[in-house]
Amino acid sequence: MNTRLALLCLIGLAGVARAGAEEDAAAIADRYLAFMRGRGYAFLTEEELARRRDEVAAFVAKHLRSPFDEAARAALLDGVDHCLDRLYKSPAGTVEYGNGFGSGGEEWMYLQDRDCFRTFLYQLWVGLTRQALTPEAAERRDAQ
Repeated sequence: MNTRLALLCLIGLAGVARAGAEEDAAAIADRYLAFMRGRGYAFLTEEELARRRDEVAAFVAKHLRSPFDEAARAALLDGVDHCLDRLYKSPAGTVEYGNGFGSGGEEWMYLQDRDCFRTFLYQLWVGLTRQALTPEAAERRDAQ
C-alpha cells in the first residue's frame, strides 16, 4: 500500500514538473513569436511564424531539464530578447549593391534567416542545458 502511495506521489510530482516545463516552453515560444511579429518581416507569414513558435516550444520542452524558478525564467527570457535582438537586426542595414550582393535590408535578412533561426535554437539549447558551476569549478575558473 505504501509503495502505491509513493508511486502515485511520484507520478503527481512528475505531472506538476511537466506542467511547469510546458509553461516555460510556451513562455519562451511566445516571446520568440512576439519578437518576430514586431520585426514585421514580409517573408515571415503568420503560418510560418506559428510553425516556428511550435518548433521553439517543442525544442524547449525536449531540452528543458526542470521548470525554472521565477528568477531563472526572467533571466532566460531576457537572454532570449538579447539573442534575438542581436541576430535579427532590423532592417539589417542599408542596401548597397556595389559588392554584387545585397548587404542589408529585408533581402539580406531573408537570405540569413534560416542561419539566424538555427543559431537562436543553439543558443537557447546552451541556456537550457547549462548547469551551475560547482564551487571547485568556479574556483578553477577564477584562478584562470
